[in-house]
Amino acid sequence: TPVDFNRFRDKLNPASGFQSLQFRAFEILSGADPAEYDRFSKLEPEWKHQLADLAKKPSLRQSFVALLKKNKLVGGSDSHSILNAISRIYLDDKYAQLHNLCEYLIKYDEQVLLWRFRHVQMVERMIGMKPGTGGSLGVSYLQQTLKKRFFPELWEARTHMVSGPSSY
Repeated sequence: TPVDFNRFRDKLNPASGFQSLQFRAFEILSGADPAEYDRFSKLEPEWKHQLADLAKKPSLRQSFVALLKKNKLVGGSDSHSILNAISRIYLDDKYAQLHNLCEYLIKYDEQVLLWRFRHVQMVERMIGMKPGTGGSLGVSYLQQTLKKRFFPELWEARTHMVSGPSSY
């Protein structure tokens, strides 16, 4: 219960999900912008080099864009080019494997979003709007993370999809 949790919550300090190296690594390897994590190196200076090393490795998002380039569907990695590539993938049967990959990637993104949402709900259920463990902003910060997506073009493409060839 919230009362039980709050009895031992202070013993968790300074640890928090906000200060989780593993989750930051997961986000960077999935495709989050590594520049967003500079602020965490102020909280946990020893992470700076580990996160920088991870940022040098290709992320899932970068690998997806590289695959689009390899298939000559995009020249650059801007959102407009990626949106056009996704449209072609969904409209042309010769890209069936890439179509399936797009569906798996949006499902991956959706599962992360659902985890984030459930986490926000659990935190609010346990501590309300108090600051988070370790001094983070708690629920108000977590609610902001619900807007994060590793593959925003896959989501946006749904808005533009038509039954025939199209360009954005």
